[in-house]
Amino acid sequence: MAGRQCWILYVDAVVLDASGNLLDALMLAVSAALAVTKIPRVHVVPGDTPDQFELQVTEETFVLDTSRVPLCLTLSEIGGHNVVDTTLCVLWR
Repeated sequence: MAGRQCWILYVDAVVLDASGNLLDALMLAVSAALAVTKIPRVHVVPGDTPDQFELQVTEETFVLDTSRVPLCLTLSEIGGHNVVDTTLCVLWR
């Protein structure tokens, strides 16, 4: 859309242990991180030509509204029942 700006966010995740449902855990971690991320408010000032502009970064920040972000949840059907986590769970004594 003309006259609008946007942020592009990249998420790098390091997996230390893959003994569970990796995709679901990464999705929850990214959602939690985005919910507390503070993004600086930026004003775009037009330059002398249409191709020139200047960014003015202010001290004011805002947080992303993550209330409508979809969640990834893996379900397995076992005997007509939906099970959320079917990974092997070992209890240490």
